Amino acid sequence: MVKRINLIAVFCLLLCLFTVGCSSKDKTPVNGDSIIYAPSDPIVDDKPHDTINESETVPTDTDTEESKTQSDTETDTETDTDTVPPLPHETDPSQGTDAVTENPDTPPTPFVPTVTEGMVKLGEALFPGEPLAGRIFSTESEKLRLVIDYECHMDISGSVTFDFDVGLECYDINCGARVDTGKLTVDGTTHTFSTGPISNNSGALTYVPFTSYTYTCDALETSCTVSASWSFNGVYGGIKIDTLTAGAVLDWGA
Repeated sequence: MVKRINLIAVFCLLLCLFTVGCSSKDKTPVNGDSIIYAPSDPIVDDKPHDTINESETVPTDTDTEESKTQSDTETDTETDTDTVPPLPHETDPSQGTDAVTENPDTPPTPFVPTVTEGMVKLGEALFPGEPLAGRIFSTESEKLRLVIDYECHMDISGSVTFDFDVGLECYDINCGARVDTGKLTVDGTTHTFSTGPISNNSGALTYVPFTSYTYTCDALETSCTVSASWSFNGVYGGIKIDTLTAGAVLDWGA
């Protein structure tokens, strides 16, 4: 009986100790610094985070500006490409005809003197420093022609100097020498000349020089008369030709 009582007492003591231990675990210790808790596992949040995925590219302000610049450039390029130049009648009328730029490589238009009834009008084109040149032809045949080439220039005093060259334009020809049958007359003064044998079988138009002469007009003169003749005495192109003649009055007056 005593043993049973002792067992019950021991059992009750153990029960009390067990009860006291369990109750102490639920109480918060007065001095928290004496207890160290182990770190817990991170809580996985199912909600989306602001963390940036390295595989994704987030545009920066620089990228935005570059994209805007590129877009503006593409727009300007498209605009320039689609721009249509104005038509001639749509140009600014305030610019006038002077707005057209001439090609500097284009040679100037050569002076063409006016020829009226044997008079060559040099006009205002003849002035100091600007030489003029031209040709005077005979009219007896289109295939055999006596030619007077002239070049003239005016000096600062107003006098005009002429350089005359007399020759023959022809195709195929066989002609013997002509002694003192050629004549060149300038302002009433005649100069004779001779020509040697002429032979041309090329079939092409050929120039044969005869003679040259230089003449100077005074400053008060405004014209010069020149003429030339050459005795052919033969048939050319089915036409009987005795003498070829060419001449004109060169005038530079007002």
